[in-house]
Amino acid sequence: MTADTPGKKHRSRVSTRQRKAELEATIEQQRLMLLEATREWHQAGQKIDRGFTRLIPFRTPLLIAGGVALLPLLRRPGHIVRIARKAATTAFIANRALRLFRTR
Repeated sequence: MTADTPGKKHRSRVSTRQRKAELEATIEQQRLMLLEATREWHQAGQKIDRGFTRLIPFRTPLLIAGGVALLPLLRRPGHIVRIARKAATTAFIANRALRLFRTR
């Protein structure tokens, strides 16, 4: 038998078709997983998007207030760390208080 016998070509075609079908099935599974991951990602980001959308009307006043608040801090850079600690503590306490009131 030589390499060009019809039996080997037929087996090669079947093997190629089978491999192609396996690859297509793998690609389809990956597409489904990607769609599911995309859906989960959008759901996880909805809360952040809603919060950002609520802040948009206050954008200009917040930028102005931030600029005014930075002026004294730029004069005394050592106070930035102290103010950052106070802001972080206040945010932590506010978050805990909101959680406490939501559960009741």
